[in-house]
Amino acid sequence: MRDRTTDKRQCEIGTWQEFQRELKGQFYPEFVKEEARTKLQGITQRGTVGEYVREFKELMLQVSDVIEKESLLAFQNGLKP
Repeated sequence: MRDRTTDKRQCEIGTWQEFQRELKGQFYPEFVKEEARTKLQGITQRGTVGEYVREFKELMLQVSDVIEKESLLAFQNGLKP
């Protein structure tokens, strides 16, 4: 039986964001990210602002590499006037 404490590999994850990125990279299918990205680009407010914010946040959690400016524009463009 191998002792886990003697594993010579070093942990290269220093922050929570790095951990999340690595975890998603290992276990989260790429097509799910692309599907969420497509939905994010075309999201529109259909109900209340609160519902829109919740849906937008859920999509943002699935797409980790969106630039802040892009996400802000997508959010603003999807709001009802």
